[in-house]
Amino acid sequence: MLRDASEAEEVLHEVFVEAFRAAHGYEQARGTVRAWLATRMRSRALDRIKSHGRSRAVDIEAVGEVPARDDGGAATGDEARLRGALDTLPVDQRAVIELAYFDGLSSSEIASRLAIPVGTVKSRTAAAFGKLRGLLGAS
Repeated sequence: MLRDASEAEEVLHEVFVEAFRAAHGYEQARGTVRAWLATRMRSRALDRIKSHGRSRAVDIEAVGEVPARDDGGAATGDEARLRGALDTLPVDQRAVIELAYFDGLSSSEIASRLAIPVGTVKSRTAAAFGKLRGLLGAS
């Protein structure tokens, strides 16, 4: 999302410090620690994008391309599973997931970029999450 490894490292550090200080706020019944941290990381990355006033314009032709790894390394087990699961989604569902999570767009921004109603974005997102949950398990 940030497209800059050093900036991503900075945000990651901030999230871990924040998580250490707010560990009492974690509720196991609401999800795994991994999900809790990932949600915080995504939120902080979006905050960083917005605070820098960076353009979040999307090349619709590029939708479907998972961002390249900056470190040049092989995909981790989780990353490979996620990429494989994303590949099984219909193109319209995959597009809304990628625009939301890789490019940090809101539902209304996705609707605008794809020229579809916001409700359609939300329906596609829910359907995609249902399929991903089934493929990846609820862990």
